[in-house]
Amino acid sequence: MELATDGLTLDQLTIFVTVVEQGSFSAAARHLRRAQSAITYGIQNLERQTGTELFDRAAYRPTLTDAGRVLLPRAQRIVGSVFDFRRQARSLLAGVEARLTLVVDVTAPDVIVTAGLKAFNAEFPMVELVLLTRALESCFSALHEGTADLGLVVAPAALPQMDALEFSTFGMLALIVVAAPDHPLANAGRLLEEDDLRDYTQLMLSSSGPQASGDHLGYGINRWRIHDLHMRHRLLLAGVGWGGMPSHMVADDLQQGRLVKLELERKAADVFGFTAPLASAHLRTKTLGPAGRWLFERLIEEGRKHSTQ
Repeated sequence: MELATDGLTLDQLTIFVTVVEQGSFSAAARHLRRAQSAITYGIQNLERQTGTELFDRAAYRPTLTDAGRVLLPRAQRIVGSVFDFRRQARSLLAGVEARLTLVVDVTAPDVIVTAGLKAFNAEFPMVELVLLTRALESCFSALHEGTADLGLVVAPAALPQMDALEFSTFGMLALIVVAAPDHPLANAGRLLEEDDLRDYTQLMLSSSGPQASGDHLGYGINRWRIHDLHMRHRLLLAGVGWGGMPSHMVADDLQQGRLVKLELERKAADVFGFTAPLASAHLRTKTLGPAGRWLFERLIEEGRKHSTQ
């Protein structure tokens, strides 16, 4: 078959892909709401443009030739790309953001984030998402400075940046004080007092910067400020020091005996063994678009769902 030099159209490729997906020329015609003769004509034109037969018509139903099988994935990619282009153009016309930045506190439960973002990707597949993870008040700074559009935050204490934010609280995060089973504090055999904690290295979660955040929780004479929550977790497991950890992150360690919950006397427990609100938040002066508002509400929904489990 002679190869034509021009005239290849998106419509021809769409017909080709639809015939394969629907299984026959007549089914494709019904799906595209066209006459079957138009479908046949479209395939014939495409075959002239490619210079090869795409379907073997000897059987009751048309089957792909070797050439048809090779060319099909490329046709599907082109048709899919144009579909995505049109869908994103419609979304932009409707005011849907092209890009969103979400900041997540490193101590927040992963299940809330993953469930929320999985649903978001299904609902807004063309919106680009930037995911930031921050510790402590760095989350609030990212929202306040406009680095992030919205956030999943933990608020253990009042911070100046919080006044400018809209919050919707959906649960509580529990912080417990732990150490490795061979750490001296784990074997005291009594309630631990402030002086007991002070004498051993405290592993603190800290945001970056010259003024490390979280100093209101600093108690040990020797304080290690660690920016990576997972590294601090590993150091706790290694017995390097003691520190507070979100209860959901160390539940398995406590059950398996890799970490021990330190029992504190009341004054020390009020400082280190606390609960803090989990919330979805954004700057009050920032109006979220359809995608941002949807994600804001979905994080709340997932938070409430998993907080009750």
